[in-house]
Amino acid sequence: MKDYLKIYPSLLVGWALFSPDRQAFAFYERFDVPHVVWDILLLLLIGVGWLLSIRLAKIRTRLKMEREARQKLEKYRNLFDLALAGLFRTSIDGKRFLAANRTLLRLHGYDDGDVEKFIAEVRPKDLYANPEQRKKVLNLIQEKGRLDHREISVFGRDGKVRNVAISAIIYPEKGYIEGSAIDLTSLKQAEQKLVENNKLLQSLLDAMPNPFFYKDATGRYRLVNKAFENMMDMPSEKIVGKTVYDISPGELAATYEKMDRALLEADGPSAQRYEYQVEMRDGLRDVIFYKETVSNAGGRIAGLVGVILDITTRKQQERQLQEKQALLHALFNSVSDYIFFKNTEGIFLGCNTAYAEHLYRSPEEITGKTAFDIFPRPLAEKFRAWDQEVLEQMKPVSAELEVPRVGRKLLVDTVKTPIVTAEGVVLGVVGVSRDITERKEMERALRQAEERYRNIFMQAAEGIFTCSPEGRFINVNPAMARICGYESPEQLMRSVTDIGQQLYVTPEERQKMVACLSREGVMTGFEAEFRRKDGTAFWISLSLRGEFDDDGRLIRVEGVGTDITGKKQTELELTRRATTDALTGLSNRAKLEQSIEQMIAQAGRSGKRLGILFIDLDGFKAVNDTYGHQAGDEVLLQVAARLRARVRASDLVARLGGDEFAVLLRDVRGPEDVTKIGQELLAAVSDEDIFCGHIRCRIGASIGGSLYPDHGTQSAELIHQADAAMYAVKAGGKNAVYMTGACPCHRNEKTSLSEEDDRESGEK
Repeated sequence: MKDYLKIYPSLLVGWALFSPDRQAFAFYERFDVPHVVWDILLLLLIGVGWLLSIRLAKIRTRLKMEREARQKLEKYRNLFDLALAGLFRTSIDGKRFLAANRTLLRLHGYDDGDVEKFIAEVRPKDLYANPEQRKKVLNLIQEKGRLDHREISVFGRDGKVRNVAISAIIYPEKGYIEGSAIDLTSLKQAEQKLVENNKLLQSLLDAMPNPFFYKDATGRYRLVNKAFENMMDMPSEKIVGKTVYDISPGELAATYEKMDRALLEADGPSAQRYEYQVEMRDGLRDVIFYKETVSNAGGRIAGLVGVILDITTRKQQERQLQEKQALLHALFNSVSDYIFFKNTEGIFLGCNTAYAEHLYRSPEEITGKTAFDIFPRPLAEKFRAWDQEVLEQMKPVSAELEVPRVGRKLLVDTVKTPIVTAEGVVLGVVGVSRDITERKEMERALRQAEERYRNIFMQAAEGIFTCSPEGRFINVNPAMARICGYESPEQLMRSVTDIGQQLYVTPEERQKMVACLSREGVMTGFEAEFRRKDGTAFWISLSLRGEFDDDGRLIRVEGVGTDITGKKQTELELTRRATTDALTGLSNRAKLEQSIEQMIAQAGRSGKRLGILFIDLDGFKAVNDTYGHQAGDEVLLQVAARLRARVRASDLVARLGGDEFAVLLRDVRGPEDVTKIGQELLAAVSDEDIFCGHIRCRIGASIGGSLYPDHGTQSAELIHQADAAMYAVKAGGKNAVYMTGACPCHRNEKTSLSEEDDRESGEK
């Protein structure tokens, strides 16, 4: 405003001088221009001057403000560059830096003087070691408007990754982000080194076999090793930071705390050692506590360390040694063998009760005596020579001797051994004698029994054998060789090296036998089909007994075998007759029902379907009535052959009785498959005439079908459904296939039989 006031008087003077009303100048009179025009021009000139004056004043003001701003900027630039944190301003899209201080340049490995180059060449988003980190950072800033101390990883100029913590504020309206970055790389490295050192320390402590702990001055656990965790049966997370009252029973904790207080409150360094019994997860344990105080740099007690030594084993060994000594003394006097000790001079140092009683004396009466004081001189001299032999050879010497006793002589087996200390000093001789009179008598009786068994083994009519679980004969008698078609036991054992593969018709049967024998130990009446040397098959019944080792493993099989081929053939013939139709050789109703049950069980496990077709011949009664049962039987035989020829080997064809047949179809896909097979069977029966000698017979069939599990899951239900479907065909005109729940299919018009046809179905 002051500048405007300076200019305004000059404008007034100009107006006065050049006004047309003044007579001092005749300037205007030189031109033929009206005064009004000159006044307007003058006013315009004054206005332009006034505007220029205002513009110049604004320029001077702005220049002054810029000068002051540069001074302030220079002042803050020094602070900006001297900041310990990297300061920056970037575009929101991360494509360029708008400002950066020298600390930020050094953080990324650039020289201090390269600020302009850094801003021009480096894109902020390219500095992120992980692009996904920048996305997360930007999302957080945009969501909250600011970001505080977020740790990220960035690249340096050398390509190495550095750890930094950034804080930032976004200014969406201005289009930039301002923030700071603190280099944490050295701190992270130091932290990592500290972690590694702690891990090393923990590893060293964990490698210690004895429990270790460290408590601070307040009695709280600060460090424990694995052995301590195992002893307390809890992880370190539940121990560190806790007191002894948090991890031990109250009464025991009070004792520990009292001992710890005595250490922590002691004047100067102190240590403790005491034995105690503690309850651990595996029971009561004897331990020794070693504790010692730990001082800080100022010499004050900062805590204590402790090591726990488990001496349970040592205590147990001490107790066991005492128990063993008592046990040895008890055993020494309880064994029936005769035990005695002599020194090198032949003087008895001691003996057990059995030895003393054998001599009708007490141990005290024998100790201190020699053999000459107890036995007849000839026997005593023999004993002295024997003792000298043992001491000279320095090894055990045994012998069997007859020793006189009241009423009879005893045969004793005696072993004498030198007594030598660990240092090699010979102390004397220890002798152990055993009365073997009864044993010798038993051995003699056993030899006689073995001889009798050998005679039975060789002369028995049944086959007797011993073999290994793997299938190799160990011993066989002549009868077993004869049953298997071999000339001698030696030939059988030499020729058959794998019983399962060479003798069993079905090797898997022997595997089942061995598995059962391993479980049960004994088997009787096990029947198997064997193969003789000439290849002929025969049936054998085996009674078996297993021998097992201490671990319960089968190591040997003993058995007796009887040839039951005749009996088995009779049983098989009876079974065949019970399940086979006598006329056609097809399965009968019993076999059909049994097979349906078996196939239903298999289909239930596999999820597959099962089809049943019931077939009743149309026109058969007329043939049977007209030409007799012989012709009827011939028709049934030919129909059976046609049905059998049109089904798979896995399917079953059965005659139910009279002119009724059934077909059991395995693994069918659906009703369409059953219907299709039914149509093929209908065509097989009815498309071609049947000749019984010179008689031509036209036969049709009514076929009904059912499907498992669609029409039932029980055999009786499926049979009923198929039977009902067959009768539905009968009622609907015969000679067709009908599935349960569906319309009759494929009526064979070529051979469709009326009642009159039924009566006249045979032609000569």
